[in-house]
Amino acid sequence: MRISSQSRRWRARLALTLSLTIPACQSWHTEQIAPQQVLDTRQPQTLRVTRADSSEVVLDAPELSGDTLLGVARNGDSVRVPLDSVRFTATRRFSPGRTVGLVLGLGATALLALVAAIAIGCNSGCYDLTR
Repeated sequence: MRISSQSRRWRARLALTLSLTIPACQSWHTEQIAPQQVLDTRQPQTLRVTRADSSEVVLDAPELSGDTLLGVARNGDSVRVPLDSVRFTATRRFSPGRTVGLVLGLGATALLALVAAIAIGCNSGCYDLTR
């Protein structure tokens, strides 16, 4: 089965739109429980760790080994953070406010694009009120 170029372009646009908008529906939420409990209860794919010196690192595939958080940094390096140097952790969660903002923003943009397309496509004769 051969896929038309128009179909490929449509799929590429959809993939781009989703990849740009899905993160807008999430935000970092600071956890009020110990890192061990966060890993046990939430089992996050990503964990933002703020150290005692206020530096931050985002760990992919975080896990606990003894008294050390292990994970992979965004640049691909392995990272080890001793639990006694962790000030707090945060996980990504669904954000209703951001989602509503995204939906309203996309809807308003689509409406403005439609109005602009109609205005550009119509010459002065489109809205002849004397008929």
